[in-house]
Order: sequence, then structure tokens, then C-alpha cells
Amino acid sequence: MTQRLTYHLESTNSLNDRQHGFREGKPVDTAINELLRKIKTARRDDKHVLVLSIDIKEIDTTDPQGRATKDQKQGCPQGSCSGTALWNLVANKILNQVWPDNVHIQAFADDFVLVIKADANKSLVEDTQSAITQFSSWCSANELAISTEKTNYILFSKMVRSPKITWNGYKINRVKSFKYLWIHVDDRLKWLDHINKQGEKAIKMQQNHKSISGGNWGISQIHR
Repeated sequence: MTQRLTYHLESTNSLNDRQHGFREGKPVDTAINELLRKIKTARRDDKHVLVLSIDIKEIDTTDPQGRATKDQKQGCPQGSCSGTALWNLVANKILNQVWPDNVHIQAFADDFVLVIKADANKSLVEDTQSAITQFSSWCSANELAISTEKTNYILFSKMVRSPKITWNGYKINRVKSFKYLWIHVDDRLKWLDHINKQGEKAIKMQQNHKSISGGNWGISQIHR
């Protein structure tokens, strides 16, 4: 059934192109490239750019005893063969909604980002809050909750003061860099943070490997 549903959705172009997760020909690279292209294009046009990274906290399901809520730590719920295809149908509703020309939305599975561009601080805040309201309405309709602690935004601009962004009364924090899929994006697109994180990861892997390696393993010291 899952294969038939997936084939039908893809063959009829029923899924929005801005959904990159759980789809053939839509790897992580396409999501990253689309996000970076939107940011760079807006900056070339001398726009203020705000990228909002949204964290979905809870997934609600139903069982014979009623509704059950499960804290969502990473990715989509596991254990269902058709879960990925059904999730894309749910996410398709928000992706297909009419968004203003200066607002871009995309998703990789349940990792959503909003890219808002504007000429001035005031309009940037207003348009971001309007986009949050629209996204929040979809969440409520589908019984999804947002983690305001993990949801944050990054600003590509020369603004001195940080825009005040809230979600249902809770302040959304500004960050200098954020992790999108497997890369760390910084507010200057210099990639130093990403390089440092990858270096730290490589060192940790090397140390772990060293801790389990025997002293007499491998090529003899004489032949190294």
C-alpha cells in the first residue's frame, strides 16, 4: 500500500517541490542548496533576511484508548511503514498554502525553515510574525506542537538591534549559527563554525578509535 501511495503521489506531482524529505531525487543536498540560494539572492538584492528554524516538539497519535502524545526528539516517528508518506501528505498542506512573495518555506521531512526578506526592520518583524501565525494555525489544525526553546532564527543583515520575534507570546532567540540537516550555517556564510564542528567531530572519532585500539595493532613502528 505504501509503495502504491508513494508512486501515486510522485507520478501525479501531488507533493510540493519544497518538500525534500522521503522523496526519490530529493537528497539533503537539494534542501541545503535551495536554502542557501534563497539567502544569497536576497542579500544580493540588499534585503534584510531572517531565517526561522522551526522545531516540532510533539507528535499526536490515536489509539483505542484515546489520543497519545509522544515527545519528538529527532526526525519523524518510527515504526510505521507508511508513516513517511502520510507525513508528507500532512506537510503538503502547509507547503501548498499561499505565502507572500517575500516569504519562502521549505521542509526536509519535519525540519521546516522560513526565509523572510524585507527592506526594513519593521516590515521584517511584521512579515515574520504573520508567517508564524500562518504556520501556527496549521500546527493547531494538525495537533502539532512547537518547541519555542529549540526554535530560533538567524539574521543576515547589518541591523544593530535584533528583531523581537515571538511565538504565542514566547520569545524566539536569535543565534549566530544554526544546524540545518548536516551543516552549520553562520550569519556571514563564512563556514568557520561548520569547519570547527567537523574538526571537533573528527578529533572525537580519532580519540574513540584510539581508546579501543590495541598497542600492538597495525603496522609496526619500524615500518611506519
